[in-house]
Amino acid sequence: MTEGRNSCDVCGRKISGKPQFRYFEGARLMVCDICARFAEKQPPAPQPSSTYKPKKTKPRPQKKVRKKSYANLELRDDYAQVIREAREKKGWTQKELSNQLIERLSMIRRIESGKMQPDEVVIQKLEKTLGITLMVPTTDIPEIKLETKLPSDITLGDIVHLKTKKKKSDD
Repeated sequence: MTEGRNSCDVCGRKISGKPQFRYFEGARLMVCDICARFAEKQPPAPQPSSTYKPKKTKPRPQKKVRKKSYANLELRDDYAQVIREAREKKGWTQKELSNQLIERLSMIRRIESGKMQPDEVVIQKLEKTLGITLMVPTTDIPEIKLETKLPSDITLGDIVHLKTKKKKSDD
């Protein structure tokens, strides 16, 4: 054995006599008689790898937002002004409104400036919180049917009139 190999792996003392092999935290080390008192003779039993079991958490109950049918409704054109006036009537700042709705302040600013249209969930929150109506019935536009008296065998070339450039002749 070499000189370096006759020293204790724990304290570094020179081992006199026969070295002892002990287990420290799962590692097999060559130790002196003094350090051997603090170690285990047998290797630790292997721990099953599936000892960690994460807690099963129940999903947070979602607030059920009652969905309105917006099939025949559309967002009114002056929604930004209506929201701003209703907020000011309650005496709230934009930040207070965003806290009430649990939405971002930047989104409230964009909605009130008319740069962004709110989605259905935010519309419902705004209507409920401010006591306003943002969705109005759609205006029915009658469907226009064009009746043409063109022959059925007409081609695109029959409809398009191409302009041709006139060549200038030198005098």
